[in-house]
Amino acid sequence: LKSILGEEDDGANAAALMQEALFTGLLEHPNIVPVHQLGRSADDKPLLVMKRVEGVSWEALIKDPAHAHWKTLGEDRLKEHLTILSAVCNAVEFAHARGVLHRDIKPANVMVGAFGEVYLLDWGLAMRLDKRPEQVGIVGTPCQMAPEMLDGAKAVDERTDVYLLGAALHSALTGAHRHTGNSLRSLCYAAYKSEPVDYPPDVPEELATLCNRATHVDPAQRPASAAEFRLALERYLEHRSSNALAREASAGLASLRALLAEDAPDRARVAGLFAECRFGFAQALRAWPQNPVAREGLQACLTLVLERELAQGNLSLAEALLADLPQPAPELEARVAAQRQAADAQAALLRERARQGDWRQGAAWRLVFFVGFIGFWVAVWLWTNGWQVRYEGTHSPERLAGSLGLPLLVLCVLVFLGRRQLLTNEVNARLVGGVLITGFALFAQRLANCVPAPPTASLISSEILFCALGSALGGLTLARWLWLQVPIWLVGAFAARLLPAYAGLCFASFGLLALAVGAWQLYTSAMAAGESGEAPAGS
Repeated sequence: LKSILGEEDDGANAAALMQEALFTGLLEHPNIVPVHQLGRSADDKPLLVMKRVEGVSWEALIKDPAHAHWKTLGEDRLKEHLTILSAVCNAVEFAHARGVLHRDIKPANVMVGAFGEVYLLDWGLAMRLDKRPEQVGIVGTPCQMAPEMLDGAKAVDERTDVYLLGAALHSALTGAHRHTGNSLRSLCYAAYKSEPVDYPPDVPEELATLCNRATHVDPAQRPASAAEFRLALERYLEHRSSNALAREASAGLASLRALLAEDAPDRARVAGLFAECRFGFAQALRAWPQNPVAREGLQACLTLVLERELAQGNLSLAEALLADLPQPAPELEARVAAQRQAADAQAALLRERARQGDWRQGAAWRLVFFVGFIGFWVAVWLWTNGWQVRYEGTHSPERLAGSLGLPLLVLCVLVFLGRRQLLTNEVNARLVGGVLITGFALFAQRLANCVPAPPTASLISSEILFCALGSALGGLTLARWLWLQVPIWLVGAFAARLLPAYAGLCFASFGLLALAVGAWQLYTSAMAAGESGEAPAGS
């Protein structure tokens, strides 16, 4: 029952009660208390009979977190406040659709029932948009009112009620009124200014933004309707799990920053924290792809670890992180590109070095080259001996020079004809060059010893020792496996001294053996390199 208090009344209160009864009766909605009857009491005062609601005002719940009525609601206080406010928005939407403004929306005018019912009460200041009253003085609650309410009824519209909804949200979030002051004048001035509020960190950013937008001094900057305001609340509730994940991931990101600031951070801890943060932000974005905190957090998390991996030279991991960045920074892209260019250049240099030392290059032509050269040399030696294997005595200078000069000429022709296939890399060039130098050195030695001509066995033995020296130098400068030829040449020199009649045959035989050992070593090295993908070990 609602009636006029006091013994006397000037008619204004009676008119207000009649108006409230009229509007409340007009607006039949689940979130507006139903009117049963309007009449007069025994003392002839207006009497409004409404549905009885067992409950408590929303303001009492805001001011007293320990209120007994909280036991009938959920444990999530913020969700309950937003659910209550969404119900109020439904009532305001319905009133606006009927052309009615409330003009006094505040937590004190909201009743929360024992079973979760929500009612928007006190429609005594309501007005029709198509029949604006002549307003004298301030009407409304100064600590919550919109700035345009200071200019009278002509300045208000649906966005005025949106302002009051935003002020109610402010009270639910902070427990305080939107405007504060020590006097009516200071409260009105605060309402007139309606400056944005810097909310504390415990207020969700999305709701803080909605509050400041809804209570903007310029009505054009507010949500256009109560429905739009309500949808923003519902979107927040949908995004809430995403925001919770983003907050947890942000705390992990702070720990990751602190860990990376240490002189020698534990790599396992860094990897673990990074994985947790990245997963948290990713899950938050999965729940709400437009979550600004999650997007910025993921960007910061990836950037932080990317810079560390760049500093440590882990280019592949840095490139993978760069590809995952929501918004790649040009500076980071340039740094990664520069390191990639340097790494590619280094890799190309290493590949070229490996190619230059790869005995697999030109292997077939190298075999043809040496077999042809040695075979021709043996044939020339037999020819100079009249195709006799055994020879005793001393060769003439012409035969000595021809037996080596002619094979050297053939060797030079083979090198010239097969230069593109044979001189494919550094080791081949050095090997062929070493053989040519050794051959010409032997030829020069033979020419120098032709006059007077020494015994053939002595000359050939010294030449075999010269080949042993060449193999030893090759083992030092070209390939270690050339050392295996040194004992072969030494045995050959000893055999030539021991069997002077077969000195030429010893030279040819042990030369072929040295060639066979070298060919086998090249073959096994090439096979091993083919399986491992690396250059032969001997290179």
